[in-house]
Amino acid sequence: MKEVLVFLSAMLPGTELRLSIPLAFALGMSPAEAFCYSFAGNMVPVSLLPVILEKATDWLRKFRVFDKVIGWLFTRIERHSGVIAKYGIIGLVLLVAVPMPGTGGWAGCVAAFLMRMRYRTTVIAVSAGMAIAGVVVTLACMSVIEIARIAV
Repeated sequence: MKEVLVFLSAMLPGTELRLSIPLAFALGMSPAEAFCYSFAGNMVPVSLLPVILEKATDWLRKFRVFDKVIGWLFTRIERHSGVIAKYGIIGLVLLVAVPMPGTGGWAGCVAAFLMRMRYRTTVIAVSAGMAIAGVVVTLACMSVIEIARIAV
């Protein structure tokens, strides 16, 4: 059950691996399990978003509340997409790799969509960025746990 919870939490936009990996540690999973279940869960939307993003945004923008949310999200991502415009695929990897809320796989897919990147390029670059972010978050969680053990 904890594996499913971690897997599903990794699919959430904005928090993604930054939520699911600490959750996995809190549920007693090993670092390898935390990383693998989180990465796999985060890959689900990353593999689907590039395919459905255009149709979904066109449909959702018909509703005022979603239009505002999508507009806000796209504006926020466009501000960070300068790195992508300047550095291309490496910029997309870096955008996704920064372990902060709002810069993960979902944001990477939207940024790639806005930059008109191809599906394969998007998935490979976003996956690489997610792997880097996942390692960073896993190591950070391990460090916090070790510091807590020493302090107690």
